Amino acid sequence: MVIMKVGDKVMVNPFTTTDPANQKGKEGVIVEIVNNNGLEIVKVRFSNECYGLYDGEVLQPIKNDKKQK
Repeated sequence: MVIMKVGDKVMVNPFTTTDPANQKGKEGVIVEIVNNNGLEIVKVRFSNECYGLYDGEVLQPIKNDKKQK
């Protein structure tokens, strides 16, 4: 299991069968994480100001590849 935190960039798995915000394959930023009886519910904000609630298992973290000089 990947540990995610508020502020992390993530992408919704393009093959998920449950996508309440219709954002499959899109990138967003985690704004809230709630643990509900062992189920991790993650609130994600997308670039079009749309928000979606997702099971943490359908989100893939996006690594920042910028190199610091």
